[in-house]
Amino acid sequence: MKIQCIDKEIQQLLQGGFYKIPRFQRPYSWDKDNIDEFWNDAVTDSSEDYFIGSFVVFKNGDNNYGIVDGQQRLTTITMLLCAVRNQFQIEGFEHLAIGVNNLIEKPDINNSKNYILQTESSYPYFQDHIQKFGKPEINVQFRDEERNLKESYQLLLNKVVDTIKGIKSDRTITIDVQKRRIEEKLKWIRDKVLKLKFIYVELDNEDDAYIVFETLNTRGKDLRPSDLIKNHFTKFLKAHNQSNDVAKEKWNQIKENIETTPQNISLDDFFHHEWLSKYEFTTLKELFPKFKKVVTKSKAKGALDDFIFDSQIYRYIHEPSIRDWDNQILEIRRILESLIIFKTKVQTPMILSILREFENKRLKNKNVLDILQTIENFHFIFTAITAQRTSGSIGSMYAKYSRELFKADNGQKIEVIKELKHKLSEKTPSLEEFKVNFSQLVFTNKLTKDKKLIRYILNKIHKYQSRNDGILVNYNLMTMEHIASQNSGLYKDFGDKLIGQIGNLLLIDETQNNKLDNKPYSEKKRIYLKTKIMLDDFIENNSDWTKEIIQERTDYYAELSYNEVFKIK
Repeated sequence: MKIQCIDKEIQQLLQGGFYKIPRFQRPYSWDKDNIDEFWNDAVTDSSEDYFIGSFVVFKNGDNNYGIVDGQQRLTTITMLLCAVRNQFQIEGFEHLAIGVNNLIEKPDINNSKNYILQTESSYPYFQDHIQKFGKPEINVQFRDEERNLKESYQLLLNKVVDTIKGIKSDRTITIDVQKRRIEEKLKWIRDKVLKLKFIYVELDNEDDAYIVFETLNTRGKDLRPSDLIKNHFTKFLKAHNQSNDVAKEKWNQIKENIETTPQNISLDDFFHHEWLSKYEFTTLKELFPKFKKVVTKSKAKGALDDFIFDSQIYRYIHEPSIRDWDNQILEIRRILESLIIFKTKVQTPMILSILREFENKRLKNKNVLDILQTIENFHFIFTAITAQRTSGSIGSMYAKYSRELFKADNGQKIEVIKELKHKLSEKTPSLEEFKVNFSQLVFTNKLTKDKKLIRYILNKIHKYQSRNDGILVNYNLMTMEHIASQNSGLYKDFGDKLIGQIGNLLLIDETQNNKLDNKPYSEKKRIYLKTKIMLDDFIENNSDWTKEIIQERTDYYAELSYNEVFKIK
């Protein structure tokens, strides 16, 4: 491997060639803190020979280079120059704007204009909305990278504008002096940027670049595991034709599946959970070193195809509505939606492993529903109600059974499921602990944090109690009625926490709920009895509604939930 190192300034770099961000690089990801730090270090507080680290590139043809290390800084520098150029033009210094633009785009050897910094992942936004000298003409779809670019560019532009605000607000100087000072200040920013110093490291070829990229970014740099995994694949799966880069397209499919879901998940989440669902337990930090030992060159193509398949499953785990569900498996969707309500991720590798077997028809529907129902019930008790900490033991347990399910032959998969169910039963908190926490759930117009969870519980209890009625209920049309009304003076001494308990709530049709308003219990009960809603003994057998009845009914529903509705079987 031949490596050439030279001291350079940014102006020399921009005048020395064209630079392309290669396929293995991550998208632009700098945030406000990064921009503020860069501005302070490189512009506001920098000396004449301020050093900004190293730029590592590899030759990609005559006068063309791929960027191995430094793409975030070079992208930011380009955006800052674009902001200075545009401000020069706004202030009437067209010739100076054109001069800066010559460091953003220039003619190549064929006299065709090209941008000096070239990127594919943010095309056409970066080119048309930032680099272009003039108004943008292309409407773009905003993804994470485009949003980051837009926000960072606006921050940089604001900083440029702020430096000349004081000059513009000074009423003691003439227009000519004001204009000259604005020109000098913008030139000062431009020159600060162009004189930034760095170590220029040039490699001979792209193969060397993959090695250096990985080495640089496993020794304290801030690349994510998914960035290193992407590099690992592109190192092995070379594009034979620039118009048909299969590895890049497949990676983009995975990226699209993960990053377009409304849930807060990332490529790092996916690859970590994917690994845990197949291989040994590891932390996110340790993921890539283990990953590259398993996914060798001979296995790279098959692994990438597997990841596409699993990324589709991973997406509908977090966004169940994205998949078509027939009536036989509609309950799977409901369970996945319930787990989202619980806001827990520790079970995800196991869910991924189960649904992988389901999609590959290696587990029957009834077995899938059986284990998913157990996981739902466990996390309702363990996570949603008793708020137990999901320690490493829970995560390693799920990883263990995920891996065993993945590796087991068809005859042994049911045994793996049975063993997991047994382990979950052993880790279930006690009824006493459950009841204490169950009674803390509250929903009123003022206290809404638990609303979704309480609605979920009431729906499940109602389904359980009416399971033999044969009546289909559209729960979307049901609302939660406070039996002792929230705004009635009759119950003002009850307090919000008692009024909001499950023991004071009833599922009822929305049209009926509107008739109840703030009526006393005796009048409400007459209306309840005339409707077709299911009433329990507490309502049917009591002529008055007291604090004691609400607490007793809450305790009853806690025990019913723990022992029957959400029982770990």
